[in-house]
Amino acid sequence: MKDSFIDVLIVGAGIAGLSAASTLSRLGRDVVVIDKGRGVGGRMANRRFGGAVFDHGAQYVTQRSPLWEDYLRRWLQAGILKEWCPESQSPVPGQTAFKGLPAMQVVGKWNIDGLNVLGRE
Repeated sequence: MKDSFIDVLIVGAGIAGLSAASTLSRLGRDVVVIDKGRGVGGRMANRRFGGAVFDHGAQYVTQRSPLWEDYLRRWLQAGILKEWCPESQSPVPGQTAFKGLPAMQVVGKWNIDGLNVLGRE
């Protein structure tokens, strides 16, 4: 950070905040993300019970905007997302649904590489 100032402060380490922070960081901005939670991902949360993982927030993502295509492509290439339901069977008519591997929270965690994220410890 330059002179202990930041260019952008983002409140919330959910998928929108992390995606914005990632994009701004790639564009050379000094970004800090703060969140009240213990981890990142916001509504892309999960719980572990025994050997099982349960998504109890967002269970899938779709692409409704061309702006989202770059993120989906990178997540698919990284192997943290896979097709869950094709358009014909999707819970959102006309949209392919994708799920996180092993759970949706991994999408948020993948987005924090190189970001300054502050939260409740």
